[in-house]
Amino acid sequence: MKAGWPIYGMADHDGAVAVAEAVATVTATLP
Repeated sequence: MKAGWPIYGMADHDGAVAVAEAVATVTATLP
């Protein structure tokens, strides 16, 4: 997955943050 990051260039950081937030949100909804 990391191998594809260079393709996004400046979107790397924002993408990683979005994924982290999504994971945190899903984790928070689990019992």
